[in-house]
Amino acid sequence: MNLTLPPALDAFIKDLVARGRYSDESDVVRDALRRLADSDLDPETGEPITALRAELSEAEAGPRSALSVMTVYDTVAGGSSTTG
Repeated sequence: MNLTLPPALDAFIKDLVARGRYSDESDVVRDALRRLADSDLDPETGEPITALRAELSEAEAGPRSALSVMTVYDTVAGGSSTTG
């Protein structure tokens, strides 16, 4: 695999290698991809965030209730939510 990077990123990677933080440019790319993959996981569930985003999109596109939030609350709580 060959990658073409903008000059600023290329210089950044070469600087990281020159300072000894990584042994070569491939190590920089591998670490960056590993970090990207790790950051794409929900820290609480370990589930990929992309899957959560897809489920959220599906829920947002689905049918909507005609009930207000307070009506649902009252029904579940078995009380009255009047404010005043």
